[in-house]
Amino acid sequence: MSAANKVTTLTPKDINDAYAAHGKDMLMLDLNSMRESDYGQYPKLQFKLADGKVVTANTMRLKSPEGLTISGSMKDVMNRKWPSLRVRVSSILEDGSINENAVAMGHVCESFETLIETLVAENKITTKTAKATKTCKLVKSTEVETAMDSMTRNRETGELEQADTPSFWINIPKKRWWNAGEAKRPQDEEAIEDAYYLDKDGNPSMDRPVTRHDFQPKFFNVNNSYFSSKTGKQFFRTLGDHDEETNTYNLDNSNVHKYLTRNSQFIGDIKMEVCIVKSQCKLNLSFGNYIYVNHVEATMGEPEISDDVLGFANKFAASVKVDDEETKPAAKPKDEYEEDQYDNDDF
Repeated sequence: MSAANKVTTLTPKDINDAYAAHGKDMLMLDLNSMRESDYGQYPKLQFKLADGKVVTANTMRLKSPEGLTISGSMKDVMNRKWPSLRVRVSSILEDGSINENAVAMGHVCESFETLIETLVAENKITTKTAKATKTCKLVKSTEVETAMDSMTRNRETGELEQADTPSFWINIPKKRWWNAGEAKRPQDEEAIEDAYYLDKDGNPSMDRPVTRHDFQPKFFNVNNSYFSSKTGKQFFRTLGDHDEETNTYNLDNSNVHKYLTRNSQFIGDIKMEVCIVKSQCKLNLSFGNYIYVNHVEATMGEPEISDDVLGFANKFAASVKVDDEETKPAAKPKDEYEEDQYDNDDF
């Protein structure tokens, strides 16, 4: 397998150094090995690193101790229009400086927009069957959308306006496969009592009940840990509601809004994936396999960070699980992707 085809995990420094060396030309799409389904097309991202080496990458490992900070409040289960969930993260650190992780995400998003425009202008991709050739790939859409959001809501007027710094939307992938031996809960079968998705007017749609589902990433609570009596190693408990009968913690779409709250911080991996469907050519950012969260209780006002950022990182960074291999699905679904639609949660 060539270096360009081997999937690599990048750091924000890798991306920022590549951008400093090559600008927006650091980003490429591998159209030749693009996976296709009835729903969409999924080309792999390739990066030209600062030294000129080209690698295929779908993951960015967040720099510690900065991580990322959630800047918006997620709607609770009674006030959502769609099943898909995401969080908004800020570009700004607590001291007012720019987060290096966010800088890297911004470089990727901006480079992706320019890349698609260039591929169209150079007749490398087209949406018209008659124009498709061996050197011009037929794609479902060239309407670009990324996870970067340059708008903010004025809290006094309620109007959207240009933000001083961008924010980013991080998707929370729904669980689609299980590891061997992992307990499998029914997905989209257990209805949440009295919960219905809202229609365009904000009224409950009685034919659209909210059903419970788990998430593919595993979220850990850095403020809730224990030490093994045998090895002395520190372990972090799962983020979520505590079940006293089983002494387990559970996080799913019914309670996630209580834990991924405004001003909560996290580190871990961010997945970078391109999905081309009929309506858009989108660069998605989503939570990776293991996410470590410094949870801040939601309040009516602006909550204070429970631990300072450096202490937060020192508390758990050495124990972060690192998987070099992707999670292997026990049974791969026929189509891994749905056309996600999201609520525009509070800014």
